[in-house]
Amino acid sequence: MWVPYGARLKVSAGKDIDVQGLTGKVDAFSGSHLRLREVRCVGNVSAGGSMNLDCQTLLGEAVELKAGSDIRFHVQDLTSAHFRVKDIGGYWEARIGSGEKSVLLKSGGDVTLVTDQDIQPLPPHYILGKIEKP
Repeated sequence: MWVPYGARLKVSAGKDIDVQGLTGKVDAFSGSHLRLREVRCVGNVSAGGSMNLDCQTLLGEAVELKAGSDIRFHVQDLTSAHFRVKDIGGYWEARIGSGEKSVLLKSGGDVTLVTDQDIQPLPPHYILGKIEKP
């Protein structure tokens, strides 16, 4: 489907969703795989399968993302966030900057954080999961 470049989009599908190249806000709920690329703002998203998120910014101060399989998470302007991650490897917490935004990532597979910021491990385990540079 083609929509105007600046459209606000709310998509629900029982199968895969692939959204790319929008300057508006996107909310997406996929029964299978979800991929958001070159999207300016992401609101509420969830996927029954894997999630690949590459966007400019997140809407809100407390964000929760859930996927039944792997999550790849890249938010370009995220410079201050407290991450809580529950994935197949267990539970871990990390902080970028002063941790102003709260991000909870729940995954039935692996979570990969993609950032060029310094990430600090936090208690209780002081461990980090998968981290990649963009």
